[in-house]
Amino acid sequence: MKLLTFWPGWETIRVIGSGGFGKVYEIRKTDMSGEYRSALKVISIPQSEDEYRVLEDDGYDEASCSGWVKRAIPGSDRMGQY
Repeated sequence: MKLLTFWPGWETIRVIGSGGFGKVYEIRKTDMSGEYRSALKVISIPQSEDEYRVLEDDGYDEASCSGWVKRAIPGSDRMGQY
């Protein structure tokens, strides 16, 4: 997984779950002091009309999607209409 370049030494084990806003991965890091496991949630913002339809299928409406983005991403209220 390309995102793990931000966390050197961690590797992706498997996808734990997924939904309209992204995926959750099990990740692992091993060093001299032991093995560590964690979960990494990768949040994705809809980039197209098709991705927005997936959110609608998951039960989200325009207001709930917009509100979620504004709460989740600092400064997103200055990005324009979602």
